Amino acid sequence: LERALIEKEIKKINSFFKYGQILNEHFTYQDKLDFIFCVFEVAYSDNELHFKEQHLIKQISDILNIERQDLIKVKLEIKKYL
Repeated sequence: LERALIEKEIKKINSFFKYGQILNEHFTYQDKLDFIFCVFEVAYSDNELHFKEQHLIKQISDILNIERQDLIKVKLEIKKYL
């Protein structure tokens, strides 16, 4: 059972990197920031950001090579928007 769970997690991680690679190839840096803005918008749809959502967004931004200060700017921008 544990092995099956580990394999499932590895597949999820690999798919993150696979899709991240596609986005990195076709998105400009601004496109990536816009994408993260949309991800934050979905995460805040219930008016709060759960720590697991925050962690996932951080992982996605790392895969997309988004600078930390830009991630913070996007997070502050979405808070103003909402």
